[in-house]
Amino acid sequence: LSQYCEDDQEIVNVMDTQCAAAFAGFGNMMGYGNLVEQVLNHKLSKQYSQFDWTKRPLPTAVLEYALDDVRYLYPVWEILQEKLLAQNRLAWAEEDSARMAEKAQRTALEPELALNWVKNPHFVENPANLSKLAALSLWREKTAIAKNLPRQWIVPDEALIAVANQGLFGLPSAHLAWLKSIEQALLEWSCSPIAQQGIVASHAVPSKQEREHFKVLQTAAQNYADQLNVPIAALVNSKQLHKIAQGKRLDLPFIGWRAPLIGKYLAE
Repeated sequence: LSQYCEDDQEIVNVMDTQCAAAFAGFGNMMGYGNLVEQVLNHKLSKQYSQFDWTKRPLPTAVLEYALDDVRYLYPVWEILQEKLLAQNRLAWAEEDSARMAEKAQRTALEPELALNWVKNPHFVENPANLSKLAALSLWREKTAIAKNLPRQWIVPDEALIAVANQGLFGLPSAHLAWLKSIEQALLEWSCSPIAQQGIVASHAVPSKQEREHFKVLQTAAQNYADQLNVPIAALVNSKQLHKIAQGKRLDLPFIGWRAPLIGKYLAE
């Protein structure tokens, strides 16, 4: 989607089948291959999943493999749509997909969101290291977009946290290929205002009371997700629950269709 936006094309009528599958009862983060197998009873080949797509000409078998990524997409969507309509959840999938498309159209990466791309940022040891982690996360996001790879394939979260805490000595040997790039990212960070200011606020280590409140909220949210037969992650994520546990307004993390459902449920 981000690449599509770079060509100044407006994204409309996009449906995220992974999101739709979760609302239709197929589980959380269902991969395309597994979804095709469950919905259409057809198993996709993984033979060329690691193929070098820069090679030319592409072999016929590889082209057929690529076509499988789209030829089953609409048949899968037709069945998902039918299930969503039957459960009165089509609007959920449409709203979330539209929000995803809108987010992709923000072509400029926002540094203040960098810590949202890292799991457990509070594992860093102090505000200065937290700002360093934000810089590393921003570098990884830019690199992932440029390479068209998932961010965890560049450097996983735990490795970024280790570098933020320990410096370059914390970089696992498996990721030494990125050493020079990370070194440059840290150099640029050290010259920026954020290096002196640090980051505190919402990414501070939760207190004991906040952790206990979080567990209560998580249990309640899981119970509600079970009632709806959807994954808890489709309703609320850990960061949202942590915000509530920190004493922030209950309605803030929830917008759209979630507000009168999970938002109201947790409030009660």
